[in-house]
Amino acid sequence: MGEGIQMTGTWRMENEYDQYGDGGGEADGADPMAFPHDYHLGVWRDFLDAVDNGRPPRISGAEALKVHRLIDALLAAGTTGRPVEVC
Repeated sequence: MGEGIQMTGTWRMENEYDQYGDGGGEADGADPMAFPHDYHLGVWRDFLDAVDNGRPPRISGAEALKVHRLIDALLAAGTTGRPVEVC
């Protein structure tokens, strides 16, 4: 498990791909919160726009919780070394 990965891009809600970095290098995963927070900027902007315009956000709270459940399961699996069911 010693090798890390590096995120080289993300898909945005508008179905566009943002690429950053050259895909090289390694991340060691020592600090799971060591990432630029601008990855979430589109979600925040949409949420604030939804509040300003009285519409539901594109990503609901229920959908966002699915991601957090996955993150929790990944952390648990990494800690225990065993499979974890994502609920």
